[in-house]
Amino acid sequence: MEKEDRLLTVDEYLQDRGIKDKQLRSMRTSFGTRLAAAYPKRHGASPRKAPRFVEGTTLSVSVYTERDRELFCVADEAA
Repeated sequence: MEKEDRLLTVDEYLQDRGIKDKQLRSMRTSFGTRLAAAYPKRHGASPRKAPRFVEGTTLSVSVYTERDRELFCVADEAA
């Protein structure tokens, strides 16, 4: 698998920035909403969804790849 095809989640991105615990739980939804809104502007369609285990439950979440890392940065700057 190419590095660009590796899945990248909101939690992974935020944790890479040193955000964890309470702050991570507080930021993940608003960040994910900004990211999901920016995605169709770049790709012309909404991000695909997949089941992911989050905080003890399985949720349908938008999924991204390393190719979208720049878009994560855009969503981060929009905060």
